[in-house]
Amino acid sequence: MTVIAPVKRHWFGWRKRHKFTVDADVLDLKSDDLSPIVRPVPAQQQLELEVLPMISPWLLIASGVLLLSFLWLYWLMNPKSPHFARVNSVRLDGNAGTVFSGSSDRQILRWQVNNAPFQVAARRLQFEERVNQNRTEPSPADSASNLAQEPIGQCA
Repeated sequence: MTVIAPVKRHWFGWRKRHKFTVDADVLDLKSDDLSPIVRPVPAQQQLELEVLPMISPWLLIASGVLLLSFLWLYWLMNPKSPHFARVNSVRLDGNAGTVFSGSSDRQILRWQVNNAPFQVAARRLQFEERVNQNRTEPSPADSASNLAQEPIGQCA
């Protein structure tokens, strides 16, 4: 017995159920009757076709959670610095709880050291404030000339 259902299988989503009615006519080839068609009782039956998606919804949910966890780990391991240029100088406070950094963008920043036991090393320094309020960004030619004139290890 063959049943052909005109239902397409979808790529994403949940399972879908389709109900349809089937009329059955059975041919009895061994019979000597003039009408070899046998009509079963009941003549019609309800069939239910369950169509599953090509990609399971649980696989989609798991891959979404995995993607979000990778994005979160990327954010956690790559913090953004408030400096606009490379850092030239770093100084520690006496108790190593505060760090000062100076860069070619003429900014001096104060950082607080986080000593939490399970802190990722890339997130131990937390930006606190700008020490100098002169926040003019130098032109590329100006910063190149300052790099050539200033000794390494001193803040501008």
